[in-house]
Amino acid sequence: MTFAELLQKYKDGTATEEEIRLVEAELEKSEAINEYLGEKIEQLADWEDWEKEFTSDSKKIRGAVNRKLWKMVLLVLLILVLLGALLYYVALPLYNEQFYDPYEVAEGVPDLRVKTEENQGYYETFTPLHVNIEAFLDLHCPGWMLQNEKVEALGLGRYETHIEVITGHTVKEYTAMVDKGEIQQGINPEWFFPTPHMGRFFDKGSDHFVVTFVDENGNSTRKQQEDSRSRYREELQKLPESAVMTAYVSFDDNMTVEELLAWEKEIDTSVIWAAVESGENSSLSEVGFDVHMGGQILETTEEFDALFPYLDVNSVNSKDAEDMAAIYEQHYKSLLNYMSYQEDFLHAFCTVNSYDSTSAYREALAYAEEQGVQIYGAVLSGSRDAMLQLEQRSEINSFLIDDVRLSQYS
Repeated sequence: MTFAELLQKYKDGTATEEEIRLVEAELEKSEAINEYLGEKIEQLADWEDWEKEFTSDSKKIRGAVNRKLWKMVLLVLLILVLLGALLYYVALPLYNEQFYDPYEVAEGVPDLRVKTEENQGYYETFTPLHVNIEAFLDLHCPGWMLQNEKVEALGLGRYETHIEVITGHTVKEYTAMVDKGEIQQGINPEWFFPTPHMGRFFDKGSDHFVVTFVDENGNSTRKQQEDSRSRYREELQKLPESAVMTAYVSFDDNMTVEELLAWEKEIDTSVIWAAVESGENSSLSEVGFDVHMGGQILETTEEFDALFPYLDVNSVNSKDAEDMAAIYEQHYKSLLNYMSYQEDFLHAFCTVNSYDSTSAYREALAYAEEQGVQIYGAVLSGSRDAMLQLEQRSEINSFLIDDVRLSQYS
């Protein structure tokens, strides 16, 4: 008999006493098992609650850790950005300040990049480099005018400079790299400042084609050799009448500026540049100033003009000026004074021309203040016939022709 049949007899009341004992024993056993299972189920429910609580806490911990990690990442990124900004806006400028910046005004010189009513449209044109080049060309490069200059800062003290100059009837372009205040000379060290070659004024600094005469008092005079001078005369005569050219001449006796301007009216040529004495031991082989050159008018300020009066004479109308001689004298002195401030510019750009000493300009200025502006020669332009007449004049000590063109239109 199965337990199910026995249990049914127990329910019907037909079970024997032995069967009743068996069923009740099984029921008691089942009750104990159920009680045991109930306890286990309760324990299992507590575990699930704990597991849920543990899982929730784990998620919270992971979220907190993730948020902290993101904060750390963002903090690192912020530090990197700040370090980059510090490097770019503080460290690099401080490093660059150690070296020459072509667009930085020299100490003691007023900056002309000041916006005024007169120069609102182009006040940024007159950068320190622009004014420096204009002044240097005026002093040393007859017939040269600055047309354009541009500087690109490359960082770490390096600047690429691009210059356009008008040389007579052509435009020349020059590019050079300035690295930590030094020009990178490369294969050809010549920069854009070619000065008159020593010897073009034959009695100044050259022994080529020069004869020295000594009078009874022991005074020596240097003159161009006749065969050298006659050669230029013969070459002039071979040129067509339409030819125009430039001539370098020196005088038997020095002239004042006033005498030079008066002399120019007597001849049929135009004075481009006046060569000025700078002292017996001067390191400036050739120095002078442009005459009637023209070009862009420099917009100055009262402060600038007080320090360098008539540095630019293009704005002066010679017909209206009462004393152009005095203006040109002051112009020349202001050029020398201005260049005496430009040590970094001279060192960077003019070393190849041996004009990198501000002391030479101060000495030349002191000489001009003491002895006056003494003109020993000039660069002139004119026609073939005018040059033939000029060469024959008694006051001409030396004569050299250059830059010959077949006509004024060539």
